[in-house]
Amino acid sequence: MNRNGFISISVVYTLFIVLLMLLLSILANLVNQRILLKVNKGDITDILVESEDNRNIATVCLGKYMANCFAKNSNLDRNLYYHDGSKDYISQTNENLEANDGNFRYAGGNPNNYICLDNTETLGTCNSNLLYRIIGVFSLGTHLNNETQSDIYALKVIKDTPQGSLSWNNINNNNWWDSSLNTFLNSDSSPVMALNNYMVESEWHVGKQDSTVMIKKENQPLNAFKAEHYIDTVGVIEMKTYGKVGLMYASDYYYAAAPGYWSYIGDKSGTSILHDYRDAKTNNWLAGNNEYLITTDPSTTEAKAYYLYASGLIGTKSVTEALNYRPVFSIKPGAILQSGFGSKEEPYRLKVS
Repeated sequence: MNRNGFISISVVYTLFIVLLMLLLSILANLVNQRILLKVNKGDITDILVESEDNRNIATVCLGKYMANCFAKNSNLDRNLYYHDGSKDYISQTNENLEANDGNFRYAGGNPNNYICLDNTETLGTCNSNLLYRIIGVFSLGTHLNNETQSDIYALKVIKDTPQGSLSWNNINNNNWWDSSLNTFLNSDSSPVMALNNYMVESEWHVGKQDSTVMIKKENQPLNAFKAEHYIDTVGVIEMKTYGKVGLMYASDYYYAAAPGYWSYIGDKSGTSILHDYRDAKTNNWLAGNNEYLITTDPSTTEAKAYYLYASGLIGTKSVTEALNYRPVFSIKPGAILQSGFGSKEEPYRLKVS
């Protein structure tokens, strides 16, 4: 302070420098804490911060074979459920509600399972014609690698919105293998075949299943799955075919609901049961569209296919009606995760050879 009672310029400057250094130290500390939140993926703080946009599994699997990496690290994605029969994700003790097929399925209201098939690495939104969602990660079998047997997995995807409206079949016949919709979807004239480079041929279970099993059973997902795949059936000839593109199964839809609904009946109409899959609609990411399914009803008077209503119920429709459909196919196991976090705004993007 000078003789006139004023603080000198040098003192003011010194105080300013001290305060500036203190602020910079505080800022650096905050930045370091934020970095720790992103790096320490295992701690509880990070789970609370990052789980909503799936950055855990996306970061782990970046640059790797996406299907196999997701299967190996499914515990990092809270909406990707492993159907190994060890628990039902409700009580943690009852194994009766899972498909028990060793595959992984997305379930819940809006999981981060968007995938953009535009063959680029660019982050950001996707052309609606190329935007799909991952139904799950499914085994294609096993192979021997250096004398070690291991599973080969593929991503099973469905178009985010309907491709269009067509008859399931243009004649009164509900055999999928020779239906007009199957023929079209797997032909060069189908828009989805522009994505042929992504596709691998798949096995499709295409038997005719009675509505009492497909929509009128409690524990509906498991009962529909067992019927579609001829599990616990005696003296019944299993019907399946092979192709690249199909439609979703009823069990794909049922298992897409949050696990708390897996004990529900498909449609309670005509019963004394209180709840059905309409109650699951807001917690089922596959709900909300009117669309054909691949499975058919064995009615002999009129050929019918199962049909998902926007209400959340599954019923049947005449195969000759022109109705919405969404293509389903499996992606080559060798597809590498290039970018994205699985949200609609930043969908996963792949590189395929």
